[in-house]
Amino acid sequence: MRILRRADHVAVPWKNGGGITREIALAPDPAGTSDFLWRVSIASVRAPGPFSRFDGIERTIAVLFGNGIRLCHANGEEIMLTTTSPPYRFDGASPIFADVVAGETTDLNAMSRRGAYTHAMRRLSIAEPTDFHCTADTTLFVAAAPLLLEVDTRSYRLSTLDAALDLTRGTRVCLSAEPCAEVFILEFSNTLSGPGL
Repeated sequence: MRILRRADHVAVPWKNGGGITREIALAPDPAGTSDFLWRVSIASVRAPGPFSRFDGIERTIAVLFGNGIRLCHANGEEIMLTTTSPPYRFDGASPIFADVVAGETTDLNAMSRRGAYTHAMRRLSIAEPTDFHCTADTTLFVAAAPLLLEVDTRSYRLSTLDAALDLTRGTRVCLSAEPCAEVFILEFSNTLSGPGL
């Protein structure tokens, strides 16, 4: 396992040129904007605009901070996401227009290449010590507030938007916070034949 601090997140221009994403992790590392197998990043949305298109990619988004974001699909469907909404999954090739409710919204993004990896994102509220058993090939934790992780008798303190990376299948993690804190858990599983990447 390794810890990535918020200050060390790599800034990457949006594929459509409309903003900046701060990259947390991707595989393989390094990989280009379009040839990754999976990717986790944080973006701050200040103004309305279209999402970048990623063919062959499954995406999940969740709001970390701010008043929320409205996703408008080409078929007229609108999805409102706030800090209390569950993560929202969609096809990365879908044309989507994003509109912030008011001010700036910060969101967490997960992507995986269809046919190579699958992924899941969950929002977990930690009010008391909680055990989590990693069952995916790779698991990441992103702290939405200060958090303590215990892994193999060692303790790691995460500040807001710090991340714990590279937790492998079978690892047991104990999470705790004072007071209550939210953490996002991202799980990636290799669907290709042969050993995981």
